[in-house]
Amino acid sequence: MGLLFYVIFFASLIAKLIIGYYLPFSFDEAYYWVWSKHLQLSYFDHPGFVSWLFYLGSPFESWGGAARFPAIIFGHSALWLWYQILKPYLNQREFLIWLCLCLLSPLLGIGLIIITPDIPLLVFWSLSLLLILRGIETQKSLYYTLLGFSLGLGFCSKYHIVLFVLCTAIAIIFSEYIRKRIIYRYILYTFVGGFISSLPVLIWNYQNDFISFFFQVNHGFSNSKSWEWTWPLEYIGGQVLILSPLLVTSLYKSLKQGSMSIFHYYAWPIFLFFLLSSLKSSTEPNWPMVGQLSLLAVVTHQLSNNRGLFKYNLCYWITIYSIFFAAALNQWKWADKLREPYYYEPIYSIAAEYKPVYAESYQMASKLWFHYKKPFYKLKGMSRVDFFDFLPQSTPQEKTFYLIKEKYHELPDWITNKTHNVKELKVIQDRFEVLEISKI
Repeated sequence: MGLLFYVIFFASLIAKLIIGYYLPFSFDEAYYWVWSKHLQLSYFDHPGFVSWLFYLGSPFESWGGAARFPAIIFGHSALWLWYQILKPYLNQREFLIWLCLCLLSPLLGIGLIIITPDIPLLVFWSLSLLLILRGIETQKSLYYTLLGFSLGLGFCSKYHIVLFVLCTAIAIIFSEYIRKRIIYRYILYTFVGGFISSLPVLIWNYQNDFISFFFQVNHGFSNSKSWEWTWPLEYIGGQVLILSPLLVTSLYKSLKQGSMSIFHYYAWPIFLFFLLSSLKSSTEPNWPMVGQLSLLAVVTHQLSNNRGLFKYNLCYWITIYSIFFAAALNQWKWADKLREPYYYEPIYSIAAEYKPVYAESYQMASKLWFHYKKPFYKLKGMSRVDFFDFLPQSTPQEKTFYLIKEKYHELPDWITNKTHNVKELKVIQDRFEVLEISKI
């Protein structure tokens, strides 16, 4: 199995690097890339690991999307970690089925080319699972210590790593085998290792009144005034589509049979957690992503005994990708998200005509910065609070400055409080406008 795995592993990595080179940066990728130009221990929106990966890509950033390369390689290493995890559980044929399912998954396959905090989270989640399994098997303190460091680095990637602790607690409660094999006095080593490696996030939050922690809690469990009953339905439907409806019955059978039970503990609690979250606010489809690796491992047993189901699943993904490719090619309206990287192209040439010029959002400022490879800042107070609002460069010091915004978006209060004159200079495609703003 080893040789065939490495052939597929490196072939798929090369394919990802080629696609990543030509694929334009999304809004969020450009935003995280900007973070790498202001390296910090952590950030308001997320911990900083994704920015550290983009910093490693700095020497390549003038070559298309090559700034992604270190992050793509790092994210792809999760497959190698799972190769080590699944060796005792799957035979060669079953593992190749699992690998195909991962590479076809929109989040675990092509989705790992889009660089977000989910990339390092996925790697450290996988590493943590490997270490805890090794710790249970060998009962050596070294694995417990390394587990702590892995979880801490996962915390420097995305706060969702705390769900790993929840999953482990549930496994200890409900699995007699795990409960008896855990060496509880070694958990102190895990705690110490985790505390040390998560210090960047803890120090930054301590210095900034823990605003990042509060922001993420409100983001996931906000009491929205306009609650929508469709949120949990959209969450469930989205997860079914991402996993493939053809696999749902197999997941039910595998849960009923208890096959590879340890992986159930690192999957279902995550999906249930975000289902509860969807009762309070809208959830993102990628949030339970780390649980999908375990679910695909569990369902592989079913697929290995049902070649027809595996073939139908391949046809499902070929159909889905064909539809999205046609949508992007023909610019179908429902596929606006696919055209996101090109949204601000009409203002690229305009932005260079005015100095100093500010953008209305982190998306616009980040895309302009990445396009020109020189700083552009969001005007403080516009759109939601983000990283730019904490930069002194986002507050104009000049008496007269320029702003590019969408026509019907409102200006911040500090401009509309009769202390500034606002003059419209240009309208672009009836969508964007350039304003001249002067202090009175």
